[in-house]
Amino acid sequence: MTISNGQSWRTMTLPINTVPGLRDAGDPRDAVTLARKQGPISTIGKAFETSAIVDLAGLTLSRGANIGYVAAEALASLRRRDKGKQRAILEYCHAYPGFTWAQLRPGTEPWAQGLIMHAAAREMAKKYGKTAWFRAVGWTHGGATDASRENYYQSLTEMVAAYDALALNGPGGDPLHFFVDQTAASTKQGQAQNSYLDQVRFAVANASRVHLIGPRYPYAFGDEIHHNAAGTVRIGELEGLVKHKVLDLGQKWDCARITAVAAEKGGFTLAVTRPPGFGDLAVDTAAIEAAADKGFALRVGGASLPIASVTVSANLVRVVPVTMPAAGTPVEVSYAFYGRPDVPPGTHAGAWGNVKRVGPPSLYFPSETVDTWLCAYKAPITV
Repeated sequence: MTISNGQSWRTMTLPINTVPGLRDAGDPRDAVTLARKQGPISTIGKAFETSAIVDLAGLTLSRGANIGYVAAEALASLRRRDKGKQRAILEYCHAYPGFTWAQLRPGTEPWAQGLIMHAAAREMAKKYGKTAWFRAVGWTHGGATDASRENYYQSLTEMVAAYDALALNGPGGDPLHFFVDQTAASTKQGQAQNSYLDQVRFAVANASRVHLIGPRYPYAFGDEIHHNAAGTVRIGELEGLVKHKVLDLGQKWDCARITAVAAEKGGFTLAVTRPPGFGDLAVDTAAIEAAADKGFALRVGGASLPIASVTVSANLVRVVPVTMPAAGTPVEVSYAFYGRPDVPPGTHAGAWGNVKRVGPPSLYFPSETVDTWLCAYKAPITV
């Protein structure tokens, strides 16, 4: 069993036939939406959308998809490709299209609907002679705005604790894993929020169970806020790949993120993690347009410090300013944090960059790869 939760990016159902690579890609035995065949798991209000996907024979492939659907379909395909033990996948969503944890926590209607769905999932498993095994939560959420002064790290802590309290696999049973992504600034929002950094901090602090698959900024938007069908498939396929690596192959996942910055030799050297199975750092201006200085920025006292060059190697990024500040100067180093508020709706996020790690071939897009991009970053360093 895999659960989807979060906000509208997670709940939106988009037509598969708008993405040629996904059209008819699934085997009906691998990923279907029960809501299209047998009615929804539960009756829910207009503010909610839900999908339930199961890897069982006898059901019809859905004509709609959301992030959880694509992740489940990709997970089933990867299991089949790697000749692993095939397991039934039931995926369902009890998210709400808002932007705060307070709209989703225990006591709210979305949480209550989730309780109904968890119980219904058990019954669905019994129908097919299966035992329900709850494995993961896919979490997509906008994160707190700076103006809200919400402690988003604490909100994520409460979210995990709320699921743990349910003990879905029984007292002492297997704990859930959480697969999260780093939010992207809307197309009219030319700057990321500090809560985006909390998402990374939280995943690092809870790495045994919380897995940050990567940032959302490179994936295509359909409007000012939400991904279109192609963007939904790209982020969903990455989530399915990471779930396969963690849940099936037992690999330790750490998305491409900056772990250290050193001021040396007239510039700044940034160390970047390498997820298992992904290549050297690369600069991509084809999948997403070139950002200023590839998305990197240096600031001293709030003022921009002009950059002369940005280069990447296997696991390092080198950012060289036109003039290196004097020793003892505090410098803010950032990536994909500052962008442009004039990015047209329907293109990509308002703050972005061009650095990624190239992954395996895509299941859905010919000649494309499943990449994980460098997470947004902002931190001070003293020269």
